[in-house]
Amino acid sequence: MIDRMVESNQGKLQGIGVTKLDVTRFGITKLGLNINGDFEDRELIERAKIAKKSGINIVWIGEFEGFKDPFYVAELIADIIDVIGFGILSPLTRSCKEILRLVDEFRRVKGNDVIVGIAPGNFDNPRRALEMTVDCIKYLKERLQMPVMAGCSSPLITKRSSEVVDGILFNYVKSEYIKWISKYVKRKIFIAAYGPCLVLPSEFFESLLLASSIVISSKRFVEDFGFGELFNEIKKIDLQKLVEVRQSGKSIKNLPEYKILDRYSDVLLGNFTISGGEEVMADKIKELLNHCDHVILGDPFFRDINSMMSLRKIVKMVNGETLVL
Repeated sequence: MIDRMVESNQGKLQGIGVTKLDVTRFGITKLGLNINGDFEDRELIERAKIAKKSGINIVWIGEFEGFKDPFYVAELIADIIDVIGFGILSPLTRSCKEILRLVDEFRRVKGNDVIVGIAPGNFDNPRRALEMTVDCIKYLKERLQMPVMAGCSSPLITKRSSEVVDGILFNYVKSEYIKWISKYVKRKIFIAAYGPCLVLPSEFFESLLLASSIVISSKRFVEDFGFGELFNEIKKIDLQKLVEVRQSGKSIKNLPEYKILDRYSDVLLGNFTISGGEEVMADKIKELLNHCDHVILGDPFFRDINSMMSLRKIVKMVNGETLVL
């Protein structure tokens, strides 16, 4: 198991203004839930209530073009959920000063414990995106009295950001890949696994398959694990177009691009998702927690009411609690 937290004489980590991510104080549960802002307000609130009743005390809110602002979503659920994770916010979408102002304001007004996740998101210039992300993390670490984490999938950003952050949100949900990317972490810090999840069967299967294809972004990962053919096929797909179709509530099954996803469905689901029946999912999560501190049930889990109703059972199985039938 990876040693996740580093200790020192004053409870400080080595680095620029780095403070220890005190999971004891925050009381972060083993499982977290990702909620994104493309549902009606009442549905987002209802999902948060189900998560709370199921034993989840942290919700991670994503930032995507066309979705409700994550700070707006955070305000909606702040009275329900103990800890709000912004995961992730991009310094390419809004300035780091703006992120600082909004986080400070939310913490002051609502009073929740907050964890800030920073990652570049979509970009055209990898070098510029990396430097902007690392600079933003340093900027926030020097000014925020709360944990700052980095969203990572490649060795380079993992190396650079791990010198500064309190923890990392890895965009992998398979133990083999968490062990691989963790080799590039420069210090012993909090590690979370964050990826597409869903209880199957589900009406959101197409969304799961689509989400699993978006995960494959690191060329080094593709090279090290022999996913070159899959990567090249995925590049042929206009993923944003498919996302927009799914957001409109329509099926993508009859679109030509879906044939590629369908052809590689077993590979995509087996390597880049936590999916299956409740017990299968719980077993996968428990195995993953041998190599990280926290697992985030990513999109489309929160969308599927059946998955949400299974959450309490999954949490109990992961925690080794007795199930009361």
